[in-house]
Amino acid sequence: SLGQTIWIYGEIDKPDDDCPRLAENYVNSLLEGSKFAGNFKLINQGHFFGSLFFEYEAADRDNSIDLTKKCHLLLLIDNSRAPTIEVLSAGYEWLRNLLWYRHKIIYVYQQSRELYQICRQIYSELEAEIKNFSRISRDDRKRLKYLKNLLNDLPEKYLEYSRCLRDLKTQLTGLNTNADNYQIAIQNIIEIGGGEESELWQNLTKNIVLWQKQIQTDLEYLEPGKELFDRILETARGIAEIDQAESVREAARRAFRSLEKTIQILGVALGVGGIFVTCYVEYADVPFVFKPSDKLNTIHPLVSSIFWTLLFACFAGVITWWLVRDRRS
Repeated sequence: SLGQTIWIYGEIDKPDDDCPRLAENYVNSLLEGSKFAGNFKLINQGHFFGSLFFEYEAADRDNSIDLTKKCHLLLLIDNSRAPTIEVLSAGYEWLRNLLWYRHKIIYVYQQSRELYQICRQIYSELEAEIKNFSRISRDDRKRLKYLKNLLNDLPEKYLEYSRCLRDLKTQLTGLNTNADNYQIAIQNIIEIGGGEESELWQNLTKNIVLWQKQIQTDLEYLEPGKELFDRILETARGIAEIDQAESVREAARRAFRSLEKTIQILGVALGVGGIFVTCYVEYADVPFVFKPSDKLNTIHPLVSSIFWTLLFACFAGVITWWLVRDRRS
C-alpha cells in the first residue's frame, strides 16, 4: 500500500561507460509487459560504497500522478571488485528501514496533497458563502430563513474543515518524524560503510525539505479559514437571534393591534346597542299594532327607531373601521 522498491545488485566486468546502457536495458527488460513498461526515467546516479548505482522511477500507466503508485528501482553494479556486498550485508536492516521510511515519507506527502485539495474545496465554498452572507436580503423574513439554513449547513462544513486541518497537521508531523528516522538510518549506514557518504540519499533529502515547507505553507494558508468559519457562525447566530426576537415582537404588535381594533369595534357596537335599548325603553308602552296604511305615521315608533339605530350603527362601524385600519403599505 505504501509502494515498492526493486533493488538489483550485480557484479560484472564492464567499464563505467557501458554501465548506464546496461542498467537501462535491465530496467526495460524487467518492466516489459507490466503497467510500468516504457514509462520510466533515470532520476539519480552516482556511487554507493565503491559500486555504481542507477536510480529509476517508473510511473503507473493508469495513475501517473499518485506518487505511491510509482515503482522505485535501484540498480547497483559492482564493476571494480568493491566491498559493496559486505556493506549491504552488514547494514541490511538499516537499508530495509531506510527504504521503509522513504516510502512512508512519500505516502504521507501524497496524502497531504489529497487532504489539501479537500480543504481548499471547503475553503472555496466558505468564501462563496461569505459573499452570499454579505448580500442578505433586506426582507427580514427571507433573511431569517437564509440564516436558519446557513446555521444548519455551516457547522457540518466547519467540522469537516477542522478535521482536514487536523489531519494535515498530523501528516506534517508524520513527515517530520519519518524524515528524522530517514536521516538516522543514513547515518548508521554511513558508519557501517566506514564513514563514506553516498549521494544516493540526497535526491529524496532535497525533496523532503521542499515537502515540509509546502505542507507548512498550506497550513498557513488554510488556518485563517477556520477563524472565518468561527466569525461567520457567530455573526449568523447573532443576526438570527435578533431577527427572531424582532419577528416575535412584530407578531405581538400585530396581535395587539388586532385586539385593539376588536375592542374599538365592540365598543362602538355596545354604544349603538345602548342607544337601541334606550329607544326601546322609551317606546315600550306604545302598543305594537299592525295597521295597513299608506301613511308613514302608522309605522310604530320602535320600528322607526330600530331602523335609524341600525343605519347609524352601520355608518359608525364604517367610520370606526376607516379610523383604525392599518394604513401601512
